[in-house]
Amino acid sequence: YTSNNKKVATVTNKGVVKGIAKGTAKITVAAQDGSKKKATCTVTVTEKSTQPTNPDSGKDDPTNPTQAAITLTGLEIKTAPTTTWYLAGDKADTTGLSVQAVYSDNSKKDIDLSKCTVGLRTSSATAKPVDITTDLKTTYKVIVVSYTEGDATVTATQNITVQAIPAVSSVTVTKNPTKTSYTEGDKFDPSGMEVEVAFAKQINKAGDTKKVYSDIAGSSEFKVSTDVLTPDVTNVKIVYTWNGKEEFINIPIVVAAKNPLKSLSAELKSTDLKREGMVFLDDDVTVTATYQDNTTKQISIAECEVSPNPFTLDTKEATISYTYGGITKEAKVSGFKVSKYERKPICSILYRTQTSFIIVCGLRPMTTSM
Repeated sequence: YTSNNKKVATVTNKGVVKGIAKGTAKITVAAQDGSKKKATCTVTVTEKSTQPTNPDSGKDDPTNPTQAAITLTGLEIKTAPTTTWYLAGDKADTTGLSVQAVYSDNSKKDIDLSKCTVGLRTSSATAKPVDITTDLKTTYKVIVVSYTEGDATVTATQNITVQAIPAVSSVTVTKNPTKTSYTEGDKFDPSGMEVEVAFAKQINKAGDTKKVYSDIAGSSEFKVSTDVLTPDVTNVKIVYTWNGKEEFINIPIVVAAKNPLKSLSAELKSTDLKREGMVFLDDDVTVTATYQDNTTKQISIAECEVSPNPFTLDTKEATISYTYGGITKEAKVSGFKVSKYERKPICSILYRTQTSFIIVCGLRPMTTSM
């Protein structure tokens, strides 16, 4: 490559032309394969324009009276934020969001988000934006970014989706804890436990409708009892809280007693039992548990299982069973007669004035004693 006027334009051996001064020059390229082939082009070099294309370069230059003033005309979203889908109550995240200013000469400039005002508003263009740190509501549809330069203020908007927090459909234990057998005085250990929670609607942008928890103790959404275990504990209740509402999980466990159950006895207090359709009450029978060290304790019938359940007019014998520390003992009870239970009405005054009153009556529940 050669130039016939290097004062106007030069050319490199790779054909890159550089303007030096105003004028014309001929650039010639000649083949080096012996074919003697050539090509020529004419290059015209003009003076550099005084009209700036960068809004930060020479804007409103007072030395150039012919230059038109370049003004801020708009603001554009250059890149959308990483997250545009939320649940109500979340905080908006502007990570990944970037904007650029647009000027009257069609030039653009990246604007640092810290120089802008960022807020939230409804779908109405006339609604006044609220601070970006406000807890999201389903009515918020747009992130609004405003930028001011001189006397001009321009805005750009980014649509977002805010879904109402869905209700819990079910809570299922998919893996039981590694440890379910304990000794009196231990504390419950949820290690190894896995819980799956299903929701009525999606809970994230990916469309998931389920959450799987494999670390119950480390989750703020679960509350696990830290009470010392006793032999009469057969279930540990775990509370799952979502959107202020509680769901309960019962985990069956066995707590071995330091003083195990040795035997169970039962003694009738009455042989004529008006318990058709029911079972024993504490007024009917005394249940006594004897432990390994020969100490005894009276047990409420509510802590026991009774078979058959319920009694009929033909019931003449029953079995009472009681479980303590994983050990179950039984006591046979016979020699009684079951008769019809007479349900007596109970009444109470609901409303009273000086001249009248209202009394409400109903039958006494069958599960309570007389």
